[in-house]
Amino acid sequence: MVDSGVLDRNISLEKAQTAIKAAQETMEKTQDQRELMMAEASLRQAMMEVKVAQKTKKTKI
Repeated sequence: MVDSGVLDRNISLEKAQTAIKAAQETMEKTQDQRELMMAEASLRQAMMEVKVAQKTKKTKI
């Protein structure tokens, strides 16, 4: 298992959303199984970052 902990101060919502789009495009285009698995992992990571960024944005004073 990979440690996917990311500090909220290091998350950019815009960068995470860009990463999601890039991963989705790669998944649509690739025929390579390894590349597909890497794109899926990137997609999951970016989606987690978006979720953290949104929660952090809501809880900041």
